[in-house]
This record gives sequence, structure tokens and C-alpha cells, in this order.
Amino acid sequence: MVDEKIEGNTDKLNDEWNYHFGDNHRSKIKTIEMIPDKKVAWLVEENYFKNAKDQSEWVGNKIVFEISKQNKTKQNKTKQNKTKQNTVGFYSSRISSNL
Repeated sequence: MVDEKIEGNTDKLNDEWNYHFGDNHRSKIKTIEMIPDKKVAWLVEENYFKNAKDQSEWVGNKIVFEISKQNKTKQNKTKQNKTKQNTVGFYSSRISSNL
């Protein structure tokens, strides 16, 4: 089993924390925007991927979670859109999931 942990506070604007996923991934992240039940944005300040050629690839990127409620067949669900905004290059991805 891989050890995954977050060190530091994550629930307030300007909080900084460290994320670790075993020895494969670690990063220092800062909360740069927070609108309860609507949006959370993080800034990747430092990053390490074990097998990445360019360790700075994610540094300076924003990870944005847009949250909205959906009413599907009498069940309230939360929809989450995650966008990685690359402030260094031109790469951008969008992931949508239903929670």
C-alpha cells in the first residue's frame, strides 16, 4: 500500500501544504482562491514526480475545481470540473466527474 498524506492546513485562503504520494510524488501547494460550494483554486509552488524528465513541469500551474449542484432523477449530486491551467506553457486539461 502506498503512503499518501497531506501536511499542513488546506481549508483557508493562502494556506500552504505539502502533498506526498509515497516516494513517487510530492508537491507544495497554496490555496489561492476559495468560494464555498463553488470554486477552489490551488497554485503548485514546488513539485517532484519520480520518473519525470522535467521536474518543473507543474510548478506555477493552477489547479481549479469548479463545483456545482445537479438534480438528477430526484437525487442531488455534486458536479466537479477540474482544470489544470499551465501558466508556464500551453498545456491545459479539463476533467469532469460526478460525485
